Amino acid sequence: MNAKDAAREMEQGTGRSASGATGGDNNADAVNLHYDTRLPELRWSRRMQIPLIAAAVFSLIRLLGPTLRYEVLGWQHAERVYGSGKRCIWAFWHRVIIPIVWCIGITARW
Repeated sequence: MNAKDAAREMEQGTGRSASGATGGDNNADAVNLHYDTRLPELRWSRRMQIPLIAAAVFSLIRLLGPTLRYEVLGWQHAERVYGSGKRCIWAFWHRVIIPIVWCIGITARW
């Protein structure tokens, strides 16, 4: 099989290369033509870091959140969009990720 045939099979999804499986791979559905959605294999020490880091970030947000003050500009426009049954796309800078998580958490309780 030459390169043109392999590329054609990948585009059509008929070849083995399109599924990413070489036999009885259970994750064949997780491999798409464009990207791989399978989770990476991690050592147990790395897997233990995930909940520890999540707990530390959660604690930081809970500690700093009540001390923040917000000024929301244009909230009436968002209320009008929500009132019409549509949704908004919110955009913010990276430097405000922690404050925006606190703000979203508070507004979700309303």
